[in-house]
Amino acid sequence: MTQRHPKVSIGLPTYNGERYLAEAITSLLEQDFADLELLLADNASTDGTREICERFAREDDRVRYLPADRNRGASWNFKRMIAEARGPYFKWAADDDTYEAAYVGLCVKVLDDQPDVVLSYTQAVEIDSEGNVIEKRGPTNVASHEDPAVRFRRVVMDEVYCYAVFGVIRAEALGTTGLIGSFSQSDRVLLAELSLHGRFVELDEPFFRHREHPGRSMYAYADDRDRQRWFDTSRDGSLTMPRWRLGVEYRRALHRAGPRLTSTERRRAATTFAPWGMANGPVLGRELARTTVVRAKRRLRK
Repeated sequence: MTQRHPKVSIGLPTYNGERYLAEAITSLLEQDFADLELLLADNASTDGTREICERFAREDDRVRYLPADRNRGASWNFKRMIAEARGPYFKWAADDDTYEAAYVGLCVKVLDDQPDVVLSYTQAVEIDSEGNVIEKRGPTNVASHEDPAVRFRRVVMDEVYCYAVFGVIRAEALGTTGLIGSFSQSDRVLLAELSLHGRFVELDEPFFRHREHPGRSMYAYADDRDRQRWFDTSRDGSLTMPRWRLGVEYRRALHRAGPRLTSTERRRAATTFAPWGMANGPVLGRELARTTVVRAKRRLRK
């Protein structure tokens, strides 16, 4: 069979997502914009996820099922789809969210028409477990400025909802980033790095239906040590310092994107780190104290 080279590759990572998975897949396959492929990355689910994925792959040749022999964590599952993607545009999708039919096509048009835009997405509504609208979210785009240093500072300092990470992204730019790292808030770091590559455009239409329910990872793994294990199953999470790691990763993101910036832009973007450190000082202090205690206890047990 000849390989398809669609305009958009959509990557849907899932683990035990059977409750909402079929609805999520259907909303993506019923997009008005049909020139797409859908990659279903199953992180060794133990429920009915595999059967759902295989059924859609049989019924629609745009769907590819990517099973795994064991659960390696959410970060690995998000990342592996990038190497499999064939389109110049890429989009992640969660296994519990849905989209109005015009979502992908509208975002693609923005990227086609505006070469300086690296990511496009629409506004969102929150839905409950039954699909009922709870509320409409307002604008979240803080990366629309022409200046990359301004965009970077705003993404780092303004902790808005990260709906943009589920937008349509230029795959070439995405491939140079750290992607979804194996640490908490890696989606925010990714957006900060992408903001150094180009502007974000947020469309006014609320065509993203983001589902709020108790099974979401941020609720199921609310403790930062549990969340570390969710991102990377090889880690036990006992010595995690998520806010310190976040600061380090912001610096790494700027370093990776640095060659495409002028020296002045790099210096101006780097001025973000001082106010970020001041704003996060109390949390950084608590994490350092907790880790010091854990290490002391380990030494005593030896």
